[in-house]
Amino acid sequence: MIEIKADGIKNTWNKKTNLVEGKNLIETDLVINNPKLWWSNGLDEAHLYLFTTTVTINGQVADSKTEHIGLRDLKVIREKDEAGHTFYFRLNGVNVFMKGANYIPQDNFLPRVTEADYERTIMDAVNANMNMLRIWGGGIYEEDIFYDLCDKHGILVWQDFMFACSTYPMNPDMLENIRQEAIDNVVRLRNHPSIAIWCGNNENHTAWFNWGWMPKYEALGVLEELRKDYKDLFHGVLPEVVEGYDPTAFYWPSSPYGGDPDAKTESGLPNWNPNGDAHYWGVWHAKDSIANYNIIRARFFSEYGFQSFPEYQSVLKYAPEERDHYIFSEVMMAHQRGGSHANGLIEWYLLNEYRQPKDFPNFLYMGQLLQGDAIKTAIEAHHRDMPYNMGTLYWQHNDCWPVASWSSRDYYGRWKAQHYFTKKGFEDILVSPIARENQLDIYIVLDRLKPSRGNLEIRVMDLQGNPVFQQKKACDSAC
Repeated sequence: MIEIKADGIKNTWNKKTNLVEGKNLIETDLVINNPKLWWSNGLDEAHLYLFTTTVTINGQVADSKTEHIGLRDLKVIREKDEAGHTFYFRLNGVNVFMKGANYIPQDNFLPRVTEADYERTIMDAVNANMNMLRIWGGGIYEEDIFYDLCDKHGILVWQDFMFACSTYPMNPDMLENIRQEAIDNVVRLRNHPSIAIWCGNNENHTAWFNWGWMPKYEALGVLEELRKDYKDLFHGVLPEVVEGYDPTAFYWPSSPYGGDPDAKTESGLPNWNPNGDAHYWGVWHAKDSIANYNIIRARFFSEYGFQSFPEYQSVLKYAPEERDHYIFSEVMMAHQRGGSHANGLIEWYLLNEYRQPKDFPNFLYMGQLLQGDAIKTAIEAHHRDMPYNMGTLYWQHNDCWPVASWSSRDYYGRWKAQHYFTKKGFEDILVSPIARENQLDIYIVLDRLKPSRGNLEIRVMDLQGNPVFQQKKACDSAC
């Protein structure tokens, strides 16, 4: 006899069946009238039911299992429209704009990460009004506690499989090894309501068509072999595992991705716009103006970012000597993954946006404001572009060592200025003005389940604080 019950639900489900030696797959239908649904952070309660399944043989309890499960309907909507194809998440029938960041392992030495570290990291996402974290494919399949906390607090998870930025030569044994690893993790994680999407890899697809892999491997005579290996894994094994073990979930071959032109050159379909998710690095790596965030469009921004140093107190932990207090010192360079080029980019952007800081602590402080303002610009631009764009996940939420990086929280958990800017930008009501061609456009973006009403007050003041223009306007969700 198999018995299933849940706290808060009067019904008990029972099923008699015959068991055979080995694995037994028993299916039964459970009907719950008017259930409490699981919602993402900022919309409603992330309700979890405590389900207990008990197996009884000849009147004796043979085994039981208890786990928290959230009831929700989640779909990734890919529909053709006048621009291309949509890419957005629909939760319980509601189209939800995703607000969040990319997540990497919390420490280079994984055993050092404690439950308190996990709690703090997830709560820092919750308290910044996020509703999604993307687990980057160059990291790890996270510990159960990570997903448990995301379930509890309504943080959806974009889950990459652990492949990133590289080719993976295959043979039958390797493919089977990967298949079993994928099965283990899909089975382990599939009951978490926070799991929103399974993604094959990070940036491998775009590397074929934008990083020069096609001509490089063609010149080496291994293009056809490596392309077959790629397709066998990311268009074969991994989607088969998701379909077989988490059949209601959505699989996405790569990030970014918008189609797969089967070409031997870099020409062909665009990698993401206007059909899929985007990694936009024109600002930062290509030295595009920060204002370019207001121009570049995508259906879903799953990665973009801007570097800063940690705050002064964090830097003092690894650079206590004043002689090291300039950004190109040996110590500071040892704490910069991107080398002198990255520190030079911070300085270049800073001097283009602000004046020369008067000293080292002020350089760190102003650099954080610069980072915060850059990502704020991106967040607001992406949000204003609803419903064409339906997600913004910046790189990155956290750090795995004390370093200058794209994170909005440093290794010690201190919030950079960007995290405060993010909290404001991710509020459920966003008022976002932008000047275009001598005209000020003011957008009001609402991320709520219910309509709202309010008053918009506009005041323009001179530099002495005297009002030169004032206007009030009553607004509702349709204004």
